[in-house]
Amino acid sequence: MKNEVWTKDKIKNHCFEPMLRLSPVFRDIIWGGTKLSDMYYTDCGKKRIAEAWALAYTPECRNRISGGAFDGLELSEYLSLAGRGILGTKCSGLKDFPLMVKLIDAGEPLSVQVHPGEAYAVSRGDGHGKSEYWYVISSEPGAGVYIGFRDNVTSGEVKKGIEDGSVLELMNFFPTKPGDFFFVPAGTIHSVGGGNLICEVQQNSTCSYRLYDHERLDSSGAPRELQIKKALDVLELGRYYPESSLSGKSTDFECGYFHVSVYSGNNNIELGDKSFYSLLCLKGRGSISLSGMTAGINAGDSIFIPAQRSVLRSQGDMTFILSYL
Repeated sequence: MKNEVWTKDKIKNHCFEPMLRLSPVFRDIIWGGTKLSDMYYTDCGKKRIAEAWALAYTPECRNRISGGAFDGLELSEYLSLAGRGILGTKCSGLKDFPLMVKLIDAGEPLSVQVHPGEAYAVSRGDGHGKSEYWYVISSEPGAGVYIGFRDNVTSGEVKKGIEDGSVLELMNFFPTKPGDFFFVPAGTIHSVGGGNLICEVQQNSTCSYRLYDHERLDSSGAPRELQIKKALDVLELGRYYPESSLSGKSTDFECGYFHVSVYSGNNNIELGDKSFYSLLCLKGRGSISLSGMTAGINAGDSIFIPAQRSVLRSQGDMTFILSYL
């Protein structure tokens, strides 16, 4: 059906699809590793995959539907034909798609960076602001993440840290283990250390301001661009208190931009019509059933679920993350 031309009338006349499987969008970045190709996408034809975008709706990258009646159709095309009502009532006043979900394999440390808030990003023509959530799938011995400053700092101290390569010494280091999760609000300096495989749920934005990139050179032999002035404009320079935004005590998290729940094994999950849902399988395999439809699920599979009042049933030895507004 990939070559079939769909119209609004044809989609409306077609039976309702309670869930749509999405093909990931792969990104090869200088710090990427091989875990995603080794563990998740063995047939993708790529070795190094830094990021697999499981739910992507940006001008540069958009998922395609995989399988079913709408096989090959871009998710954006499907939504424009089916109507934005399938995104749920919470999306009715939004101009842009609000959520992005990705897998990240940090073979090497990511750059030290910060994301702007909504107002600053919009004022500079940089799209939307970006707060994000990390769920640790696996971590190598000694791996960790850097989030926020250990003590109050000045812009001058940050600049000096960038110039002499000591900026990481100003930051908190948190060792990681599978099942940990971290919330990184906009304005918070951060970096994912090498050896971490994580799932990231975030506002739908690709805006990052780099402060330091470990003196790496890209494939052309040049350093990657830094955005120090913008970064200093939005950077929270106060001491970072992890107890106010980090928690390892629950599998549920919510902020002003999204909700996240992590499930394992067999579950009956009540869904509603206020938001669409993104389901991403992190480990194992099993099956999910929804509104009379059943689908097999393996690690790395991404499912888009239109807003609906129903019960999602999961079975099998698997762990998955459910994200919604």
